[in-house]
Amino acid sequence: MPLIEGDRGGPRSDVLSGGGGTDTILGYDLNDLLSGNGGNDSLNGGAGSDTLYGGLGDDTLQSGGGGDDSFYGGDGDDVIQAANGDDASLIEGGAGDDSLTGSDGYDDIFGDEGNDVLDGGAGFNDLDGGDGMDTLAGSGILYGGDDNDQLFGSAFVQTDDFDTRITKLYGGFGGDLLGGYGLMFGGFGNDTISTDDSALCSGGVGDDIVGAGTADALLHGDQGNDSVVGGTGHDRLFGDDGNDEIQGFLGEDSLFGGNGADYMMGQFDADRLDGGSGNDTLFGFYFSGPFTAVDDRASDTLNGGAGNDTLTGGGGADRLYGGTGRDRLLAFYEPEEGTDDRAADRLFGGAQNDTLIGALGNDYLDGGADTDTVTFLLATRGVTVDLSITGAQATGGAGRDTLVNVENLVGSRFGDRLTGDNGDNRLEGAVGADTLAGGGGSDTLIGGIGRDVFLFHEVTDSLALDPDQITGFVRGSDRIDLSAFDGTPLDAADTALAFVGTGAFLGGGLASVQVAAGAVRVDTTGDGTIDMLIFLTGGTVLDLSDFTL
Repeated sequence: MPLIEGDRGGPRSDVLSGGGGTDTILGYDLNDLLSGNGGNDSLNGGAGSDTLYGGLGDDTLQSGGGGDDSFYGGDGDDVIQAANGDDASLIEGGAGDDSLTGSDGYDDIFGDEGNDVLDGGAGFNDLDGGDGMDTLAGSGILYGGDDNDQLFGSAFVQTDDFDTRITKLYGGFGGDLLGGYGLMFGGFGNDTISTDDSALCSGGVGDDIVGAGTADALLHGDQGNDSVVGGTGHDRLFGDDGNDEIQGFLGEDSLFGGNGADYMMGQFDADRLDGGSGNDTLFGFYFSGPFTAVDDRASDTLNGGAGNDTLTGGGGADRLYGGTGRDRLLAFYEPEEGTDDRAADRLFGGAQNDTLIGALGNDYLDGGADTDTVTFLLATRGVTVDLSITGAQATGGAGRDTLVNVENLVGSRFGDRLTGDNGDNRLEGAVGADTLAGGGGSDTLIGGIGRDVFLFHEVTDSLALDPDQITGFVRGSDRIDLSAFDGTPLDAADTALAFVGTGAFLGGGLASVQVAAGAVRVDTTGDGTIDMLIFLTGGTVLDLSDFTL
């Protein structure tokens, strides 16, 4: 192993070259040029501004400080170590799997080909992994290059009169892992980003995972179907393009879905969720298992935006905005045993036909434009709801709710009393022995499961020119109640309507009920003409036992 030494303490810079074997070359003082050539060489430039070429083989290149050094590893698996201190270094690994370490000053390190490890040291550096699966660590500008790289940024912000420098990580091409501090950009590929900083992080193109730590983070999924997860700070999380999954975790977070069908969970604390365009699903809480909801009862704000969205609040006083599209708004997830939502929620459907589901508190339910439905499936007992009431009404099983711009009702799992207004309503009893009264307009009445009553108070409830329709009438179980009408309208006597079956009306001042296949006709004035008309689906022909007269 030949030892080649320069002029120790002399006045000249040394130019030293090895042979084809394994050489040790020492430059000592001044500005030296050392070349290892072939073999596994060890080069040390010593003090001064030195230039070291490893050449072929697995070489070790070092400097002694006191100047700005340049290192070129060449082919082979090289180890390059710049001296400690504030000197600037230029390091190029060349082909092979190299280990490249900079000084405490500014370093420009290029891994080139191979799976390289680049450590910038304490200074603000430029690190480029080049080709291969590289690992980069330090502060400054870190660029992974091609293949699947790992980049770890160090906290560094320097501001002078002319410039502000902050660590920036660029994954480049491939599925990269980015972590630590600084601005982070995944680039092209399916990347994983984990930040401990409040600086911007963006996944780039690909299906990325972007996560925050303890700082108040700003995270973007960018293009692709991304997973964006907040940390313990007050985070701003953006899915951007693609079908993204966004979770807030701790802190008062703001979640923005962007384009695509996004799945968003605010989790803990008071969060704000905005689905953006696309058919989105938003939750103000999170699931610890497939059907186990965990909620902190904070007050969340959920905005579906464009598209057909599903929004679900938590146990707090939440605000849900459906936006444009056919949206489904739930004040609270189906409660577990012993849990409920008694907070005052505010649900706004927006444009198009929406479904609003209140909870047990005093909720404000505004369907917005078009034809909207309020459902009471979360009620703990039967509800009484009247669409003609404009203010708050005691439902009996779901708090004192205010219904605005609502056309349709769906009852609970118990016996309900549902009443429409003068518009065209759809009333559905669901489960239980329900009483449905459509009121004015052309209404659709669906009893559902249970012994249901279809109640008519006024002639205008189902006019011959504007009739109601009963769907799913079950003979022997359901009944049509016409007891509010007098059988002898021309005198003071209070008698029941006469039932004539499929025969002709009685006339002569006697009010009567006539049936046909799929129809009920009522002459309320006794003049022998049809004043009321009720349709039934399925062509059912009723008899007297199906009425309360």
